Amino acid sequence: SSEVRVTWMDIEDSTAQYHIYRHTEPIESEAALGKAKLLGTVKAGVQQFLDVLDTPGHYYYGVFSVLASQEYRVFMVDQSYAANPLIFSLKSPDLYVANLKFFYNRILRSVFLRWNDPDSKDVFDILLYRSLTPLEALDKVTNREPLAVVAKGEESYQDSSIAPGNSYHYALIIKRKFSPSLE
Repeated sequence: SSEVRVTWMDIEDSTAQYHIYRHTEPIESEAALGKAKLLGTVKAGVQQFLDVLDTPGHYYYGVFSVLASQEYRVFMVDQSYAANPLIFSLKSPDLYVANLKFFYNRILRSVFLRWNDPDSKDVFDILLYRSLTPLEALDKVTNREPLAVVAKGEESYQDSSIAPGNSYHYALIIKRKFSPSLE
């Protein structure tokens, strides 16, 4: 998956909320907005929204103010909607770390994890998860906060927040950093 951070400038009314939409065609009319997906609502003062994409494609975004439960649908290029698509592709194969090894150091009371990054030009982070129970399914891992985010090239992590007598299970997941391109 990849992330898109949609940003905008607040209108002058400090009570305004904002609806954020995504569509596969420009959101330049009521008809297009009617087909768009409402991604969420944010309160006044919040000027950004994070959208997580799992499917490659061309995406357009629109942001519309809401005052007293009334959505104001003003279609202004580059103010309320994006005229150019954000293009996301998943051309690269899945990436995996290799030679994962870990050991416990009694003196430092830490578990040390080491691995080799994939041989890839992709930009990525490695999300490191820890659990007291086996991590057998991906959805049991990815819906929680990671223990750490390790940048490409670091290839090791010291977990010093462990308690004696527990069993720990670790999972490392690569998260690519996509850079959207404008067409």
